[in-house]
Order: sequence, then C-alpha cells, then structure tokens
Amino acid sequence: MKKNPETSSLIPPDLGPLNFLLDTHDDIRFVVKDLEHKYIYINNTWMDNFGYNDASKILGKTAWDLFPKWRAKRYIEEEKNVMTSQLTQDYEEFQLNSEGIPERWRTIKAPWVKNGKAVGFINIGIKLKAPDQLEKRTDILPPIVQAIAKHACTDVSLDNMSADLGFSRRTMDRRFKELMRESPQKFRMRCRIATAKAHLRKGVKVADTAHLCGFNDQSHFSKAFKSHEGISPKKFQQIEETKSPISQKNTT
Repeated sequence: MKKNPETSSLIPPDLGPLNFLLDTHDDIRFVVKDLEHKYIYINNTWMDNFGYNDASKILGKTAWDLFPKWRAKRYIEEEKNVMTSQLTQDYEEFQLNSEGIPERWRTIKAPWVKNGKAVGFINIGIKLKAPDQLEKRTDILPPIVQAIAKHACTDVSLDNMSADLGFSRRTMDRRFKELMRESPQKFRMRCRIATAKAHLRKGVKVADTAHLCGFNDQSHFSKAFKSHEGISPKKFQQIEETKSPISQKNTT
C-alpha cells in the first residue's frame, strides 16, 4: 500500500491483513483522498489499471493532474457531492484499463468521517466478471461495449453494431448513456485513444498510429488525442520512453 507520510494521520494506523489483501488482489482498487481531492493512499491495482508504476507521481496530486479534463471534472464533482452530503455513492460502470480493454467495475465512494466530520474521501472499486451479475436493463451493454471496443478503430458504424446485436440505435444510445454516463460515440473515441496510447508506448510512429486507430489523418488524430490527454501524441510518446529502461527507437 502506498501512502503519503505527511497525510498519513488520516489513514488507520494498522489495517492488519487488509494491507496484504488490498495490495495484492487484482480485482480491488482502493484509494483515499483528502479534502483538497489529493491522493494520499493508493493500492497497486489502482496504479496498474491506470498505467502507473511509481506512486510518487500520484500521491499529493489531484485528478486534474492525472486524467483528461472531462474525466477529472466528473471525479471532482462526485467527490464534492459525497463529502458535502456525507452519503455513499454506489454504481457500476465500464472503464478502460491501461491496455485499452473495457472492464466492468462496481465503484463505491464514501466520505472518510472522524468525530462526525468529513476529513477525506474513500474510493473502493470491485471488478465484476460474471455476466449473471448484470441487471435485466443492462443486458445489452456487455455486447455493445465489446462490439465498440472491437470495432473502435474500423469504419463499422454504431448503427450497424446495434443492428447486428438486434436492437435499435435509439435504445442503445439511451441505455448506454444512462448507465455509463457518456454516449457511445465518446466511449468509442476513448477506445481509440486507449488503443493509440498502447501503440505509442510500443514506439509506433504517430502517423502510423493515426492510421491504425481509424483517423483520417495525423492532424485529426493529434487534435483528438490532445483533447483527451492534454498533450500531443508525440509528447506522450516521449514521456513514456523515459519510463522504460530501454529507449524505443521507432519514434517520430
């Protein structure tokens, strides 16, 4: 378990066997933040899921420092609501892991309360695997999520995907947005960007990555990538190269 010594007073002094469980179980994410939304406690699964290998690059920072603006804004708003109301939020969503693969998670967000006052924020994520855990109204989501992820970088339209799965585009759009809090179009773009990041990490040239991920040209790809990640594809690749002990040669 990783924690910031300067803020460790918010953390229970001894989690006992939970320390081992939370740091080794790849189906559980555990995070604690302070009232300024800064990360003060994270486990290995969280880092692996979001593509980090150094806790010092996360602790003391907020979602604004680590995620695209649209995602950071959502996280911060949810945290403010939880800490203001001191009520727990419990919901399910699909998230892309560091390899760009969609995974279904149950997320529980709750205030960290001491002496009747909220002093921080707890986030527990549990990966859901069994299809029979799905509610009836969500039974179309796993196949459409898989279809979008599979065809994200192709020219297969969302209309064709929904038709192939036997339901209308309107029904798919409504249920998808209701449960995942984003449109199928945005999710598809996230899949493309996640795939692009995987290619860039391997040293694939920016122009080739744009083509492989279904973008019409490098300019369109660069604009979309920067909109999501806050930096250009080339800059992202340069940063990723510094994380590897062996510099990749096949770069732009």
